[in-house]
Amino acid sequence: MVGRKGQGVPSHSQRASLLKKLLTLPSLLDVCSLYGCIEDDAQGSATTICQAMVALRPQLELDLALKGPEIAENMENVCRACIHALSDMDYNASTALISVKEGVQYLYDSCLTLCAVLKSLPVAASCLLKRDTYLLAALGVLHDQLVPDLNSRMSSKGSLRKNKIC
Repeated sequence: MVGRKGQGVPSHSQRASLLKKLLTLPSLLDVCSLYGCIEDDAQGSATTICQAMVALRPQLELDLALKGPEIAENMENVCRACIHALSDMDYNASTALISVKEGVQYLYDSCLTLCAVLKSLPVAASCLLKRDTYLLAALGVLHDQLVPDLNSRMSSKGSLRKNKIC
């Protein structure tokens, strides 16, 4: 690292401060979501990058454990909002469908990111479940309620596509 003009190399504390700002949980999740689901050599690269990030900043494991319940709560809230929107489908189909579509896309992206985190950093599984099992409960709501409700609603009434809603 090169310091500002005339200052030379940054001190150890300055480098540590910079790493703390760069190596955050959101940046770890970004690396996983961007590179973790690619099947070729990039998967190895994502794993290498994630493991190096945790090696440089072990706090990321604790951050993951602390944020697990928040991630789970967010996913469960989105699931429940989608289920609620499905129940409103009879009254305002186009608005409900947009809400469901956006919610399902968000959940899909979230699940892909979580899968990529687990592929790239297997210790993440224990970190995400360290404090509680809310994440499993949130995924259960997705699997047990939202997906069947969505399937039922889409297959009933001759499909929404006939009505040119989707």
